[in-house]
Amino acid sequence: MAYDLAIVGGEVVFPGRGVRRVEIGISGERIAAIAERLSAPAARTIDATGRLVFPGVVDSHVHLGIFRPLAEDAPSETESAVAGGVTTSLVFYRAGRHNLVADETPELPGGYLELLPALLEESRGAFRCDYGYHIAPVTREHAAEVPELARRHRITGFKYYMHYTGVTPEQYESGLHPEKEFLFSDVPYDLGYLRRVMERVAEANRTAAAAEPPARVCVHAESPALIREGTEQVLAGLAAGAGEAPSPLEAYSQSRPTGGERLGILDAAELAAQAGAPLTVLHASSADALDAVREARARYPQLDLACEVTVHHLSLAAAELGGWEAKVNPPLRAPADRDALWEGVSDGSVQTIASDHAAIASSLKAGDVWRAWYGFGGNELLLPVAITEGHLARGLPLERIAETLALAPARLHGLAGRKGDIAVGLDADLAICDPAAERTVDPAALHSAQDFSPFEGRTLRGWVSTTVLRGEICYDRERVVGPPRGRHVRGESIPPRAPA
Repeated sequence: MAYDLAIVGGEVVFPGRGVRRVEIGISGERIAAIAERLSAPAARTIDATGRLVFPGVVDSHVHLGIFRPLAEDAPSETESAVAGGVTTSLVFYRAGRHNLVADETPELPGGYLELLPALLEESRGAFRCDYGYHIAPVTREHAAEVPELARRHRITGFKYYMHYTGVTPEQYESGLHPEKEFLFSDVPYDLGYLRRVMERVAEANRTAAAAEPPARVCVHAESPALIREGTEQVLAGLAAGAGEAPSPLEAYSQSRPTGGERLGILDAAELAAQAGAPLTVLHASSADALDAVREARARYPQLDLACEVTVHHLSLAAAELGGWEAKVNPPLRAPADRDALWEGVSDGSVQTIASDHAAIASSLKAGDVWRAWYGFGGNELLLPVAITEGHLARGLPLERIAETLALAPARLHGLAGRKGDIAVGLDADLAICDPAAERTVDPAALHSAQDFSPFEGRTLRGWVSTTVLRGEICYDRERVVGPPRGRHVRGESIPPRAPA
């Protein structure tokens, strides 16, 4: 029987298992055969000679619908995703100031059991890649809903923002926190509330069926007390004019010290160990953060602790950039921190590389570094940065890149056995890239609606030439192909988790 699509001639990158020149036969939406030479013809063939064939990227940290309505954001930003070889995006959704709650609404957000069906209906037909949602509990009702959200909607990621812990309305009103209207809560948003969420996550996992993916607590780990003190010290120093002034991004990094990141990670690990909840440290940005992750693992060997780093912390450094468009939380750090993160990817301290993609207009970066909004997009650059900075510059094996970008996030979020790997029976999600294709980042040539890029001017290799989503080409030779056909990954039965 003929295959619908064949991939031939390429070097296929198997996560954690090496690189081999084999052919891939696809029937319908799934991989039907992997062989040195396929035994049957195909209706269509992609000649991948001279190129690398990766599993489709599972980008487990994405933000959509924050700076624009989801109906506008999802189509353009998932064009950017598939142009970067991303075939699954897992989106963090936070009620309070988001696409389903008006910006000016001063009331508590409704429960997620009520909001999620509307969110999923709004998402239908808007995504070019497959997608799922994580959620952020911020109220008593949200915390109480966690077990049911895990059971009914198979939510695997519950996010807590440690840098909001104990921040007062007066501090938000200071003007240094443009996100002040994001968080509406009827409970002190503190470490006690974090423990409550962790206990509900542990409860969900105890009552889950064996085939259900485990729920995880995902933390943005920064100490608000050290941010407050650091900001006051940096502003006082700038006002005094003593010594050489740091660049805006360096000053912002100093205002949110790496010691605060370390403290947040250790606090979260202690609480997670007490509660018995799996923990993911999001966007570790510094050597201090990785040291804290290693220390926590040694102290709590029973704790399931995963660590994520982002494409921008792996590629950019505060001292190397002018202006402040690259403001992000946690901030960009020093070149030595960037090197430490790559070492963490290499030695296994880091499990996943993600984008933390949050497309934003340059107009929202106006003013100064303190009042500018944070965040920016980068999902199209995941593979080029990993190949250029990781493989070519530092010798990171290609199979390790595939593990951190695809297999590990799929395992963490219950998609292994379906996504994140190249094997017979899995979804035919593939990213084909040319390791020799060299291009300089130009915001006008990227597929995001964002009108700038902090990566502008960087020369990268390994750009994606073709992306296949469930057996169909959705991106080819710098053009998005066909209509949006992204599917909600929690909407179908998911096979049991593959062994770690």
